[in-house]
Amino acid sequence: MNKGQRIAQVHTSSSNRKGKESLEHKPALKSVLANPFHVKWPSPNLNLQNAILARTIDILRGVSEYHIARQIVSRKGKTRRRSERKRKRGEQPDVQNQSAVQPQDAMLGDGTPESVHAEVHGLDNTTASTDTRPVSSIPIPPPPILSHITVGINEVTKRLEAQYRIRRHVLSTSPILPQPHISEALPNIAVVLVCLADIEPQVLVAHIPQLVAACNANVSTCSPCVKLVPLAKNAEMVLADAMGLRRVAIAALDAAVSVDPALSALLQSVSSVVAPWLTSTTGPSTNQERQSISSAMPTYTPKTLISSHVKQLRTTTPKDMRAAKEIRVKGRSEAKRKKKLSAAAEAALRENKRDGLVNIQ
Repeated sequence: MNKGQRIAQVHTSSSNRKGKESLEHKPALKSVLANPFHVKWPSPNLNLQNAILARTIDILRGVSEYHIARQIVSRKGKTRRRSERKRKRGEQPDVQNQSAVQPQDAMLGDGTPESVHAEVHGLDNTTASTDTRPVSSIPIPPPPILSHITVGINEVTKRLEAQYRIRRHVLSTSPILPQPHISEALPNIAVVLVCLADIEPQVLVAHIPQLVAACNANVSTCSPCVKLVPLAKNAEMVLADAMGLRRVAIAALDAAVSVDPALSALLQSVSSVVAPWLTSTTGPSTNQERQSISSAMPTYTPKTLISSHVKQLRTTTPKDMRAAKEIRVKGRSEAKRKKKLSAAAEAALRENKRDGLVNIQ
């Protein structure tokens, strides 16, 4: 073997550090309490999910054509504006003209409205009114259903939060509570469709059941409960094709859409999302109010405590607890001893440095 030749050293252990004293362990189960404030997702059967999705696709007929036509018009407008900017730069190379064009280009982005580029963040039901292009330039008129749908995790979350605040203000009679600004023009959400199997990670929509349960806690006759429907795999692609968007993770339908007879019949089979510890501020005071709430939400039981749910956590424990305790105590004492030695060494080093400086002076 040549002197300069090296042989790779093979380590068979998982770590080069000094291994701890191993003890034999045995499996053990520890009892822990489940989170009482966890709101479960409803679990409708697969046939019901597909039926609700199919009926929703029928209701959304015409939305895809409108968004595609809107995208084509916006692209043509972008090409026209780009050619005009080039022509102006060639004739009048003025910095002020260029700066005047840039804000418009920044406002329109790539010429495509936000509703067309909505992915996970979604589009609001008012994005059509915020477009700067005249509606007459789009060959297809906007379908009526477009004003009753909300797409996107952020937008649906805002709508649910606003709806909960409005219901809480309406049912509260306490003069101490602040009076929030209520927008009467904002319709109530009746159905929330979530492509749960297609969302990765699902923690992005983990707050939706809590918000729906909060809205259902203040249910009344004028505002029925909100239905939460998780959809099966590949539902996101189907909804995106029906709306003419690239991605649709979550969509909310207003109460005006839920009155559809076929959709309403299907939604009756979906269990309501309820948090028993969330109740209205005053609660139903008369029998008529209690009956109205019971008819709107059969599963709603105000002021109900949740029974304790004890879970079993599978873990391991040393077979010889006394030996494990002795090893733990020995390790602590050894760590204290090393800490004292290092502190003494640092103190001696500082003392030597100080003596050296004194001798030099």
